[in-house]
Amino acid sequence: SIQAARRRGAAAMNAMIAESKNELNSFLQKYCKRPLTKTDIEYKTSKYGMQYQAIVTLHCMDKQEYAGHLCDDPKVAEKSAAQQALLANSDLVEAQKREVPTKRPSGMMLSPEERAKKARVDPAENPAITPKTELNSLCMRIIGRYMKKGETIYICNRIASQYQSTVQITCL
Repeated sequence: SIQAARRRGAAAMNAMIAESKNELNSFLQKYCKRPLTKTDIEYKTSKYGMQYQAIVTLHCMDKQEYAGHLCDDPKVAEKSAAQQALLANSDLVEAQKREVPTKRPSGMMLSPEERAKKARVDPAENPAITPKTELNSLCMRIIGRYMKKGETIYICNRIASQYQSTVQITCL
């Protein structure tokens, strides 16, 4: 029947695009050479009849936009949009996959020039470094291990027209 053929086609499409959002995130992190922030990728999903279509906007790539196929599920629609973004940038994706990693051996020390360059990196250039991430990093250095869930508690209270936040660090 026609509906069975549609379901088989949809299942094949779902299998093809199952990991496309993860692959797009990985590609963009390498492309931007930094961790992604919430504002780097934006998905907008619209409903058309009984189906959904998503548009992904890549703010970190000059606000490029890609529309996915009509899908029965909004999550699959987002994955379809991510797949379209990957297909449109397939030359960059393939070039990135062919790059040889430049990871240095674990025992190798940085040269004086590399150390100076690393020291000059301004945290303001990386939007992924926030006061929360800096606090988390400092706490991990102090306690000598990764933080566990619930060891940092943020409490936000509204006072008149403003907000006041306090932080509790239970592992210190």
